Amino acid sequence: MQDNKVDVYGFGGKINNCGGAGICGKCAVKVLDGDKNLSPPSKNEINTLNGKDKKGIRLSCAAKIQKGDVKIKSKAA
Repeated sequence: MQDNKVDVYGFGGKINNCGGAGICGKCAVKVLDGDKNLSPPSKNEINTLNGKDKKGIRLSCAAKIQKGDVKIKSKAA
């Protein structure tokens, strides 16, 4: 998403984020389609999303597209 200039941060996330370490949750996105094309969640991603509604939610810094297309909705949208 960064390579394609997709804005994944809400207002506060633009100022305060972990820089891609997968520990702040500021870059969380809703996966609308293509979740099977993403890498499995990392340990940091699972810990960061613990206790939140994780259904279809991924951290854009941790979810890597492995094949095919993925459709997401970001907080910034």
